[in-house]
Amino acid sequence: MAGTIPVAFAVGGVPEILMRSNAYYYLCKLFDPYCIIEKLDFLLSQTYKEFIDISLNIVNQMKKIFDIEIIKKHIVDLLA
Repeated sequence: MAGTIPVAFAVGGVPEILMRSNAYYYLCKLFDPYCIIEKLDFLLSQTYKEFIDISLNIVNQMKKIFDIEIIKKHIVDLLA
């Protein structure tokens, strides 16, 4: 993720990837266009600074979740 706020349907493995971040809030149930509209309306009502803050917050959360050192530790713990 390069700063894009993921307004999307919660399908496949997407919810599992995003569930530990604020990005999860922007997912909608499959085939629920009203949810998509609600999420987009919320984002469009934000000031530029608020929008950038939301985006950067999600980016930083995802960087922590996918930090290579943390992933290595989890793999070692699983195999130990």
